[in-house]
Amino acid sequence: MATQAPLVKNGDSGMTELPPAAKRVEAAARILGLEIEIRTMPASTRTAAEAAAAVEASVGQIVKSLVFKGETSGKAHLILVSGRNRVHEPAMSEILGEPIIRPDADFVRAATGFAIGGVPPLGHAAPLATWMDEDLLQYETIWAAAGMPYAVFARPRSATRGGAGARDQGEVTARFSAASTAARRGIGATAP
Repeated sequence: MATQAPLVKNGDSGMTELPPAAKRVEAAARILGLEIEIRTMPASTRTAAEAAAAVEASVGQIVKSLVFKGETSGKAHLILVSGRNRVHEPAMSEILGEPIIRPDADFVRAATGFAIGGVPPLGHAAPLATWMDEDLLQYETIWAAAGMPYAVFARPRSATRGGAGARDQGEVTARFSAASTAARRGIGATAP
């Protein structure tokens, strides 16, 4: 008997089946022992503001999965940032041990398997060094992209860091504390 394709859980978009990119996210979560409910939306969730409006959450509850490229190594780094925050690139460069640059869309797709605007915190084409904004831990529930710019899923705070394979935030915080005030704003600097 053939397995039935997963159905869109809430039907917000009118779709009856999850698209392949969202199915990959769902499968990756299942492998990690995480149960997620992917919601496809009738409008874009590409930006933190759009996603927050779609799920009726605060912008801070939205996970921005930002990919940067090591300027020297060419390595992809995934930084999971609260929707209300920005990455302070010089501070992250200090933490990562090399300057970082914003890569083009082709690099992001090659590194993650997903297009910009739909990059989830898990299920990438290959394992990525991942860092997480400690501000995300203040929310009971956070929302992240589910492989497409119109699909999202929610995760409880308790399952966030491990599911994404993020580095221990204590290490990040300690390293920020040793740096200057500007460097501390590497992750978690409130957007102007």
